[in-house]
Amino acid sequence: MTFSTRIRRNIALSLLVVFALGLALLVSVRGAAHASSPAITLSSTFGPPTTPVTVNGTGFGAVENITIFFQGN
Repeated sequence: MTFSTRIRRNIALSLLVVFALGLALLVSVRGAAHASSPAITLSSTFGPPTTPVTVNGTGFGAVENITIFFQGN
């Protein structure tokens, strides 16, 4: 194998690695951009103290904790 063949092969491999890393970065950034932001919805937003309330959440991680406070006037 001549010197110029080695250089060409090394350049081609380097470009392939750079392309693969760029593609992986693009895919990971695109996936993160489409992630929804966390949100909480309540079945009732007002009512007397005995009103049942169902809390639903979306966009949270599997092990995230949330705290919900109910406060009167």
